[in-house]
Amino acid sequence: MHLYTRFRKWSRFLHTIIAYSLERDTIMRSLKATLVIGTLLGLINHSQALVGGHFTWSELVLLLITYLVPFCVTTYGQVQGKRQRDRHWTGQSKLN
Repeated sequence: MHLYTRFRKWSRFLHTIIAYSLERDTIMRSLKATLVIGTLLGLINHSQALVGGHFTWSELVLLLITYLVPFCVTTYGQVQGKRQRDRHWTGQSKLN
């Protein structure tokens, strides 16, 4: 496959992923799931630091990562679902 063709396919793929990720419904659903899941995980993983009053900057960074992971996972799942839906509607195969 020609290098330019590969670049165009890769560029189109990235454009699609970014476009789906920035859709309002994708962001809102990801934020809602993140608030629930991130809070539960944060309480489970960081409750001793919160209750004990030993909450440091490193704990804060870990807590933010605790929220970032569910956001990324939820967004990824929604984007893949939308890609699959659109492939089904257009009749494209997985390779396109």
